[in-house]
Amino acid sequence: MSLGPVLDVAIGLMFIYLLLSLVATAAQETFAGLINKRGKELETGLRSLLAGTDTAFFRGIWDHSLVRDKEADGLPSYVSATSFSTAVLDTLMGGKAAPKLAEVNTAIGNLPEGRAKQALMALSREAGNDLEALQHGIEHWFDSAMNRVSGAYKRWTQVFTLLFGMLIAVSMNVNSFEIARVLYLDKPMRDAVVGQATEQLAKLAPNADPAEVEKRAEAAKKVVDSLGLPIGWTTPATVPACCKNESEFWKPICSRVFGGGVMGFVTLILGWIVTAFAVSLGAPFWFDTLQSVINIRNAGAKPPTGKVSRSTPA
Repeated sequence: MSLGPVLDVAIGLMFIYLLLSLVATAAQETFAGLINKRGKELETGLRSLLAGTDTAFFRGIWDHSLVRDKEADGLPSYVSATSFSTAVLDTLMGGKAAPKLAEVNTAIGNLPEGRAKQALMALSREAGNDLEALQHGIEHWFDSAMNRVSGAYKRWTQVFTLLFGMLIAVSMNVNSFEIARVLYLDKPMRDAVVGQATEQLAKLAPNADPAEVEKRAEAAKKVVDSLGLPIGWTTPATVPACCKNESEFWKPICSRVFGGGVMGFVTLILGWIVTAFAVSLGAPFWFDTLQSVINIRNAGAKPPTGKVSRSTPA
């Protein structure tokens, strides 16, 4: 069996997964913005980082102008390590200008016992007599905590995209096995999908800008609609007896779910699960993978290399 059609089917599936992942990313970004997910995760992370300190110390840092603009709507979604360390030292010293390290150490010693005080005292000892080194130490401490916050947000994103991927798979009937079957049997459609994947790939590069994500999601929807793939709930030519009396809305759903017997039903469910899992991997993953596979396809077979004789001069 030639690998050409198989490789093209793989490209077609990856392209569909990329398009659906862009839609899922746009939905995730929109939902995260509505509930201010990043801001809440940041606040939770800072509360954990400053655990053990009194409320006044935390509020002094959280409400500091370098950390949070109280006149702006919502919570901040990002704080730089430099801004955080400056806010910590400024809050410790009550806004005193050009404090000495000894004064900072005294202020740290006056904090309530807890993880934050222990960490700041350790950073102070490590800094020696260098206030700038202490500030850098606080920045690294903050960065480590934010890495954990980023990990928690990434896990939430993966769960969201997995659930949203399942919603897309079921509501739009995106069955990976059926798409692969049709692509393998229908060469004109396969060629059209591969052509679209090659043409659209550069335009669909993932972008962190929410506005760009929404534009790419809109473009993704248009491309999916134009491909003519077996996506959506359409009534098959043969309608099973149990579905003939159903309404026009339920008839295609009933026919697709029950028309293939037990094996068809199991394949349908597994096809949805595969689609949902693929979408949860994210647009960047499918963009990079698709780009690599298209490059392999376009490169073709590597020509044989002639063997060089030992007597051949260099």
